[in-house]
This record gives sequence, structure tokens and C-alpha cells, in this order.
Amino acid sequence: MKNTRSITVNKVQIIDINHFLKHGLIERGKVTYGQISWLDYNNVQFIAELTEETKELRLMYQDYSKDKRIEMDYTIEITSILSNLGKGEIWYFVCPEKGCLARILYKCNGSLYFKSRTAYSRRIYYPIQLSGKYEYHQLRYISIDEEINRLKKINTRKTYRGNETKINQRIKKLEIRREHHDNSRFNYLPKSIMKLLKS
Repeated sequence: MKNTRSITVNKVQIIDINHFLKHGLIERGKVTYGQISWLDYNNVQFIAELTEETKELRLMYQDYSKDKRIEMDYTIEITSILSNLGKGEIWYFVCPEKGCLARILYKCNGSLYFKSRTAYSRRIYYPIQLSGKYEYHQLRYISIDEEINRLKKINTRKTYRGNETKINQRIKKLEIRREHHDNSRFNYLPKSIMKLLKS
């Protein structure tokens, strides 16, 4: 792992719209309430509304990053686009600073607000971006393999009305990428493993 001083997404506070949807913290046609907590004991109170009239997430918390307590209370717009797989919608937050769509918002680097990665001048890395070449291809192989298995579970048919389904097309592209990373990871095996293989 390179550059240990770099900030990675697993070391900051995040709000993930997939987490909200999966655990019923946001529900279509309802107003929901709750709290998110982190291991550092920080927590955020929220009110989520996903109705025809209003689609937003209201956040309320205390911030101490400026060496004093600041009461934060603001809303983040929620929107959706149609899935390119032809099934349902994909939901996003609208970054309160950049206005771009983001499924995950981050709070770090002294920011008072949760916002998208692109809203930070100091880059926030995914752990894989700081990996060595072997780790990179190994992690990409595992990640793509998991995505292929997930898509295969929901891909009940390979064709529809004589045409290949979009999901099956996606699986084929991922399989090509998986094979690339599978081959590449063995080109960068750590020296300790190479010695074992040669012994």
C-alpha cells in the first residue's frame, strides 16, 4: 500500500444512498426518521422524505472540526435516473456544493457539510487506488467477479424477443475485464510468493 498519509474513503464519514434504501431508511412515498452513527461516536440525525412533492434528506448534527461546536441543519436533494439495465431507477444525492449526482457523500478535511468526492480540493482515494500493481489487479478481479455473480443471479434470461439482454451484454464485458485482471495479477506476484512457486 502506497502513500499512507493519503485520505481514503474508508477513513471518513460517509452517507451512502444505497445503505439508506437497503435498510428502509428512505422509502418511496414516506417520511422517515433516524440516526447514523460511526465508530468515532459521531452521529447524524436525519429526516428523509421521498414523496411526489418532496425528495430530500435533512441532516442535523454537531460539528467540532473548527475547534468549536457548530449546529448543522440542512437538506440534500434526492433525485433518480432510469437504470441503463432497463430495470427501475437509480437514486442519487445532489451534492450541496457542486450540484453533481453522487450515490455517496463524504465529510472530511474540515468540511462542515457532507458532499461529493469531487467537491474536495484534496483528493479522497479509494484504497485500491493506493495499491501496488499486484494488489490492484487482485482487488479488481475480486470486485468484478462479485459483480458478475450478482448480475447472474438477477439475469433470468439471456435474450428477450430475439435480442441479447442488456444485463447479459454487461456480464460479457465484465468477464473480459475479469480475465484481463486475472492474467495481470500473476505478472506482479510479490517476490515472496514467486520464490515459493519456484522452490
